[in-house]
Amino acid sequence: MPDASFGCDAELASGGQRATSSPGWLPHELPRTNGNPWMGERQPLRAVLAFLLAAAVACACLALSNVLARLHKVLRAEPSSLMERSGTAVVAAAVVVFAYHLLPYVLPPGLPPSDRRAREFQNDPAFLRKIGVVVPAHKAALEIGDVLERMLRYFQPEHIVVVDNANSPSPPDETEAVVARVHPHIRYAYVPEGHKTRALLTGTLALPPAVEYVLHVDDDTRLSDAMVFDESKFSSDARVVALTFGIRMGGNSMCARLVDWEFVQFSIDRTFQAERATAFFCHGIVGLWRREPWLARLLAHPSMPYGEDNWIGCDAMSESQRIGAELRCHVSTFAPPRFLPPLPCEAGAREQGYGASSVWKQRAYRWYTNAPRRVHFRLRQLVLYRAGSASANAWVRLFLVLHLASIFAALSAPFVLAAIAAHGGVRRGVPSLLVGASKLLALRAASSWTKAAVVRVRAPQLAPSLPTALLFPLYSSFLDVALVFGHWRGLLYYQPFWPLRRTMPARWLAAAHGASAKVRPSADCSSSSNDSRSLSSVDSPRPPSPRAPVERGAGARDEAQRAETGGEPPTGWLHMARALASSLVSRSPAALVPAVLMPSMALS
Repeated sequence: MPDASFGCDAELASGGQRATSSPGWLPHELPRTNGNPWMGERQPLRAVLAFLLAAAVACACLALSNVLARLHKVLRAEPSSLMERSGTAVVAAAVVVFAYHLLPYVLPPGLPPSDRRAREFQNDPAFLRKIGVVVPAHKAALEIGDVLERMLRYFQPEHIVVVDNANSPSPPDETEAVVARVHPHIRYAYVPEGHKTRALLTGTLALPPAVEYVLHVDDDTRLSDAMVFDESKFSSDARVVALTFGIRMGGNSMCARLVDWEFVQFSIDRTFQAERATAFFCHGIVGLWRREPWLARLLAHPSMPYGEDNWIGCDAMSESQRIGAELRCHVSTFAPPRFLPPLPCEAGAREQGYGASSVWKQRAYRWYTNAPRRVHFRLRQLVLYRAGSASANAWVRLFLVLHLASIFAALSAPFVLAAIAAHGGVRRGVPSLLVGASKLLALRAASSWTKAAVVRVRAPQLAPSLPTALLFPLYSSFLDVALVFGHWRGLLYYQPFWPLRRTMPARWLAAAHGASAKVRPSADCSSSSNDSRSLSSVDSPRPPSPRAPVERGAGARDEAQRAETGGEPPTGWLHMARALASSLVSRSPAALVPAVLMPSMALS
């Protein structure tokens, strides 16, 4: 890295793209990057995309109305007629869904090899020296020590950066001291904003220039004793920009075992996608990226408080890049300790995942709120993604269609259930719902138990216990409820009130919190100028131009107000109302157009 602060020049030198800035405060005026037109400043294009999304939703509603009419006829029919009209279709649909979900378990590459075969691979020391590690940390003093010691088995300490972050002017625990005790050459940085994406960007810019690949690892994620870092995964295809790894969950509770079996299936499914076209994303728990595409993705990132992994993968797919998979090894991390949030009277523990103290909070309030916001990205990828071959193009479009169908199915589920109950009445509607739910549960159980049986035979090291396999269909139904709740929470609250580009550049952090982040220099090169850089000029996105007051910057005033009052800033729909009011006062038709388009633009 050059002897300079981690500013925009350093970002460009590292392969990133310069972010643009605007003095406005409306969501469509927030700083975006020019690399991705779907996140750019061209308002006509964004308006067209927003209206395409609105048209897709309208078409889905029309299709849903037809489905509801057919359901009404089916519910009013006699039992014998019901079987004649719908029996064949239901059985056919069940067979198709059942067969599709079994494909990753019977088609190549199939299940991962045994641990013995994985240990036969020898990592190339030259490739390991090209890898740098970024560890975003939050109240991680209890776990970070073992995590770093395992990393030192593979990587040089000078290539490891721990970025502590929290919403406080100073670190909330002793993470820095633990890092220094593990190895004095490991670098530590603290950012006074609890924001994982910003921590990842800070750590990436702090890596030495010799690093060509970036491994991001959560602060409670442990590398296994037989990790596979295979450079041929990248060298064989220049379009492969990242690799995702297998993930296991530690813990002996039933909740942890169920989440572990869920992530085993995640890893198998994602590898199946990667071998045929591309995986959709690298899970935030762990991922290995080429440095330049990784930095470009961070600079183009919408900077939401969570869900950074899916956004990064979605942006990579928008550039027709590929994400591969490495299933010969796995990492282990921790699942939330319980299904539902604790009661107010219960004692609290460390909150995993920046506040995900339960599976419900992790999924319904975090992970499942982002997918509806990316629908227009997925629609664009459905048309424009280039997978490199005819078969890969067909596979990736199948994956995208199923993904979009799951989003619209979750959003339409409340209406379908209400329509069935209303048209059927109490006597017929409620029993119909119960019968339908039991059939869905039976189908899910058959699929889950078949997968468990196949894994038990072909990869016994991954097989779940008998109680876990038996209870997993109920756990999946619990996740379905969280999915519906999370998607609707995203539409009604997350999208309107949490606009994109919410993170604060370091100058605004200093203004709001009175503190600037510093990187602790490495012990072996503490006199080097590029190891004592201040992060006070890290501007991603860049601050407003000098002509605009700082308090009018994209989110600076709102974040400062939130820091002072502890409340939410006046963003989202309130901003739209203010824009519409100011446009009406100005009586300028040109000024009125963006305000009128804001409700549809908010979805982007």
